Amino acid sequence: MTTDSWITTSIGAERLRAAQEEATRRRLGSALGLPMKPGLADDDLRFVVGALELRVAMLLDHDDGDGLREAAAQAFQLARTLRPAFPAHGGGAEVLRVACLGVLGDCGADVRRILADVQLPAPAPAEN
Repeated sequence: MTTDSWITTSIGAERLRAAQEEATRRRLGSALGLPMKPGLADDDLRFVVGALELRVAMLLDHDDGDGLREAAAQAFQLARTLRPAFPAHGGGAEVLRVACLGVLGDCGADVRRILADVQLPAPAPAEN
């Protein structure tokens, strides 16, 4: 049993499969420009993403580079389908978090496309 396996076990295979299927549906709908009715609530998808991010954080402390890359890529594929939870704040922190998962997961080309499409807020003017 690996150090991080309790996380994926606690999510449950069916819940993880449903989240992966929903993320794939959303990415496909987005790529084809088709409006798709969500099959899974954003909160459920966010829960699975949060658990997978915890798995990535735990693997940062280990020497298993391949395991870290695989876990980060899995979390990235799900996280990139979600809209920022706090769009009023620009969602900059969430975009950065997703981009970091993508870089750790060796998905640099996908990260570049996401960053090119995202409209980040302008920085606040410095007070003198």
